[in-house]
Amino acid sequence: MGTLRFQVERAASFLTKQIGRYWGESFPFYYLAEYPKSGGTWLANMLADYLDIPFPRKTRLPIGFSCILHNHWTYDPKLRRVVTLYRDGRDVMNSLFYDRIRVGQHSDEAGSYKVREIYRKVLGRNASADDIVELLPRFLEYEFSNPGRGVHATWADFVSGWHDKPHVISVSYEELLQDTYEAMSRVLQEITDQEIDRWRLETAIEKYSFERVTGRRRGTSNIATHARKAIIGDWKNSFSREAAEVFNHYAGKTLVELGYEEDEQWIDRTEFVATRT
Repeated sequence: MGTLRFQVERAASFLTKQIGRYWGESFPFYYLAEYPKSGGTWLANMLADYLDIPFPRKTRLPIGFSCILHNHWTYDPKLRRVVTLYRDGRDVMNSLFYDRIRVGQHSDEAGSYKVREIYRKVLGRNASADDIVELLPRFLEYEFSNPGRGVHATWADFVSGWHDKPHVISVSYEELLQDTYEAMSRVLQEITDQEIDRWRLETAIEKYSFERVTGRRRGTSNIATHARKAIIGDWKNSFSREAAEVFNHYAGKTLVELGYEEDEQWIDRTEFVATRT
């Protein structure tokens, strides 16, 4: 049943994208494109609340009304009013590891059985979140070599594809965390070309704050939930030098292009956690 539901949701997403490519201006659609685990649900909720439009999720029918379309689609020049959210790829992959474990062990959502079987083969049947330091190099190698679970591109290809394109507004997760109001104001002004209603925006930000949504302080982890920790730089607690070398091989250039590092020699300037034996 879960596999069928997953397939129906994928088909609905594909058809919605086709509607958007040819008739999206009629509604209009607002798009939020992100690589998984970049903070997209948080941003989509705030945008939808401020704009007072729906934010449909996991729909099983094509969409034909004005709304926020949160997606993991690769770049498409036919889409308009696109906000692309990007995040330090090391934090993305760190969070993605925990999320794969969560889906495999703690979730019955659509597609979870398939995810569980894939990562049992990649990481071992008894893989645990506690083993992230040892398992992360293997996980990174697999993710960069075999993209396709939720997004048909690697992190590097996805963010490079959307970055600095016409009709696309880019904002980073780090900007949102450091000054949510300022980052949201910039995005909304570009989308709507209107002055910001301060009270309305502050209300949306407060409503979807990590603390209010989860009941936890930011940085307090809960692996069994989608919103695990929501901080910057958590990758430093999980990356060994081996993991960093794998990441740098596949995505070091993109990390530099986005301004997260000065050059690809960041590995030599970083003190990594040791791989436990």
